[in-house]
Amino acid sequence: MSAEIPESYKAGIARIEGFDVDTMADWLRSELHDRVRLLAGQEYDYPVQAIVNHHRYLSIEAQARMAEAVNRLVLAWKSAPTEWEVSAAQALLSLVAELPVSWAKPGLQAVARSRLLEGLPEALRIGVFGALAAISTNDDRRFWAAVAKERPDCAGMAFQVLARVAPDDALGLIRQLPDSGAVIGSVARKLPDLVSRFAPEVQPEKLAQVAQALALLPPASRDALKVSLEEAGFAPVEIPSQRAASQRSRFRQSIEQVTQNVSRDNDLRLAYA
Repeated sequence: MSAEIPESYKAGIARIEGFDVDTMADWLRSELHDRVRLLAGQEYDYPVQAIVNHHRYLSIEAQARMAEAVNRLVLAWKSAPTEWEVSAAQALLSLVAELPVSWAKPGLQAVARSRLLEGLPEALRIGVFGALAAISTNDDRRFWAAVAKERPDCAGMAFQVLARVAPDDALGLIRQLPDSGAVIGSVARKLPDLVSRFAPEVQPEKLAQVAQALALLPPASRDALKVSLEEAGFAPVEIPSQRAASQRSRFRQSIEQVTQNVSRDNDLRLAYA
């Protein structure tokens, strides 16, 4: 166990440590539906925070069983969402994000790509993408690029996730941003931090890339992102003409397509290097 267990947590921890995966899943489902409260905590802790508070004191083995149990619940909810109360499903998605449970990623990505998503309440659609954002890694950069393209309302979240897991991909997304004040505002808050993540010697190159992308956006969006950089202390961003930026964008896209094809189709072996 990772730390000394608070006295009020000991009974709950002892119970959880004795659960196999099946029992763990049954118990968690009951907790998420507020049918049982096995753990210590204040009224506002239930159900998610109480579970998270106890999780850190579990053995590695018990934490692994809990992760598997949460993953099973995600698959169960995906298969039969009407059997879950909305509040319980929201709590499940929050638990995925808070622990976090990376094992649940395939199931949630499948929900995000399916027709099921459109039938969910808005709070659950947000919860699906929020949970995926919390557990995403560099391997998920293509998923988020697709989200930005297929769901323009989620482009701001996609940008923020890519800024964390694949900064160059986030820069490439700027030229595709929709004309949405909410999305542009979300990107504007993160853009200066993104540029700052690059080494000082390459920041001018990245800012030039941003400028090329901004030239392709509507004036209001372009100006908002330009101001966000300049107010953060970056040198004034010189925006090229839209025609020049369009030509450069087409060239960049052609290079990216060739790179992807080579990466996917190249079957060279070390013996031939």
